[in-house]
Amino acid sequence: MEVDYNLIVLVCLVIIFNTDDIGGDLVQKKEIEAIHLKYAKIMWQYLKEKSSKTGNSKFYKGLMMAESAKEAYQLSMNRLPI
Repeated sequence: MEVDYNLIVLVCLVIIFNTDDIGGDLVQKKEIEAIHLKYAKIMWQYLKEKSSKTGNSKFYKGLMMAESAKEAYQLSMNRLPI
């Protein structure tokens, strides 16, 4: 299987600029959300161009990967100390 580094970078950028579940007053939240949306759209367009038949499902899987990363982080923060 060939590694798609472009897709990895785009998924990372979508994760980095995700403002969901960030408490408190985030400075420039609207601007960060706009950047997040921009990278999500770029990822969708990239997947649509690369594989027109499976682009939407791959986009969905990429977004679910971001959610899974967030859940894994939350689980690791709530585990009992050893």
